This record gives sequence, structure tokens and C-alpha cells, in this order.
Amino acid sequence: MHMFMTRPELEQIEFTYLLFHMSDVLSTMMSF
Repeated sequence: MHMFMTRPELEQIEFTYLLFHMSDVLSTMMSF
């Protein structure tokens, strides 16, 4: 039960990390 509750949180963290990574890559591309 506890693991089931932490799974969505981990997915959310991964999603936010991916979004931040995408924005970082976009900003570096825009600077060039």
C-alpha cells in the first residue's frame, strides 16, 4: 500500500525533471 502511494509521486518528480531538462535544452538552443 505504501509503495502504491509513492509511485505517482515518483512519476510526478520524473515528469517535472523532464520538463526542466527540456526547458534547459531549449534555452541553450535559443542562445546559440
